[in-house]
Amino acid sequence: MNKKGLLLASETLKIVLGVISIGLLLYLLSALYFSNVEGKEFEQAQATMDKISETIEGLVSEGMNFNITDITPVGWILFSFVQGEVKPNSCVGEKCLCLCDKVIDVFDRQIKECDNDGICLKEKELAKFLEIELKKGKEGFTSISISKIGGFIEVQEI
Repeated sequence: MNKKGLLLASETLKIVLGVISIGLLLYLLSALYFSNVEGKEFEQAQATMDKISETIEGLVSEGMNFNITDITPVGWILFSFVQGEVKPNSCVGEKCLCLCDKVIDVFDRQIKECDNDGICLKEKELAKFLEIELKKGKEGFTSISISKIGGFIEVQEI
């Protein structure tokens, strides 16, 4: 038997096991990091939706207007879902306002993202508005205006 061949096989096995172990550790560390980041973003989204809900409840009379400044999380999108369109399951049969992480793909996939990881608020008087992407600019984070006009709740980026 050749001792050099046996030594080479055992060293190769050690290297392969080392590479697999390092790969597994890198995977676990990245999974831990991203779960922590996503958890913080969801908490920020929940806080933003709570502010929006409180503001809408405060709109008692016509012509009232409130601004919400510096809303987060960055990269998420504020959607309106009204009659006649596909909606997340939590909004079926009702108008709602949803804050969801942005998905770069077809609209149906965005609806599933809102269903699984988004936050929705049902509002029967909600008017349709264009999606608002939450971002950070030179002047700060995205701000919105919420007003009650003609019996409808309108949301606009300012």
